[in-house]
Amino acid sequence: MSNKIKLISLSRRLRFINFIIDFIGIYFLWGNICYFTFFCFEKIFGFDFQNAQRGKAEVFPNGEINYEDYVNGIIFHIILASTFLISILTYYSILEFYFQKTLGKIVTRSKVVAENGEKATFRKIILRTICRFIPIDWVSFIFSRNGMHDKLSKTKVISD
Repeated sequence: MSNKIKLISLSRRLRFINFIIDFIGIYFLWGNICYFTFFCFEKIFGFDFQNAQRGKAEVFPNGEINYEDYVNGIIFHIILASTFLISILTYYSILEFYFQKTLGKIVTRSKVVAENGEKATFRKIILRTICRFIPIDWVSFIFSRNGMHDKLSKTKVISD
């Protein structure tokens, strides 16, 4: 007789609910990180984000071109993108490693585990989080209850 326990993955519907709730949590975290980052840039470097959001070069009547707002616009968007990636990495890695749950998983009463049912290692959680950035990861849920980030990191989301 085998001692293996069959772990049943969470349904696609509950996984989708997890995704929606987690995305709200990530946006909240992202907003706070952006606010703090922009505040620091304004105070430390005197960065003008009000004009940077336009991201256009200004042409003066004498024909001179001011590229400052254009360059600031590029920096503004780089900060937005990088803080979004940092928010996702932080949100999933910390919550899934320390608690085996995210906000979405708390609501749906589920948790992430290694394929053998034990708590997933930090390495598996980091790999799982990085795999979420694969553009076709979300498509994998059409064909299976386990997403690509589950398969590549050898983890599962199960009922708690």
